[in-house]
Amino acid sequence: MWGSSSLKKAAWIAAIGAILLILDPYIFGPFIPDLSSLYTKATYTFAYFLFSASYGGFVEEVLLRLFFLSLISWLLTLICKKSERTTTLYTWANIIAALVFALGHLPATKATFGSLSAALVIRSLILNGSLGYLFGWLYIREGFSTAMIVHGSTHIISQIILHLFIL
Repeated sequence: MWGSSSLKKAAWIAAIGAILLILDPYIFGPFIPDLSSLYTKATYTFAYFLFSASYGGFVEEVLLRLFFLSLISWLLTLICKKSERTTTLYTWANIIAALVFALGHLPATKATFGSLSAALVIRSLILNGSLGYLFGWLYIREGFSTAMIVHGSTHIISQIILHLFIL
């Protein structure tokens, strides 16, 4: 299932994703004063750890990559009728799915902060959009199970580092 090349890609993307999550309060904290209140040891409970890894790794990957990205890819191939290269269509489908992934995090963001500011929307588009694009790229290149494992691993790695070394 996983060759050496696939494993390297998966490890790099999990590491990049974890770094993006760890840097969240440092990059966006100056613009979102309440953001630092989310980064406490009390926030990162074992239940949160399990939920974020399993929900992100399984539910979000099934909905956004397996179904939505695949649907958009299929629709684009029907619309373009081979006038575009397949890789270009997959890239556009991935960009669309990554944007939907980012926007899909806004209801939870609103519930957490009470309202949505421009800074919170931009944070979601950059942070979740980047991660969504990386997971989508991995899905296209290496398959669903790889994207699913890496998405869950990204949460696990970032939370372990935050809990043990930063918080």
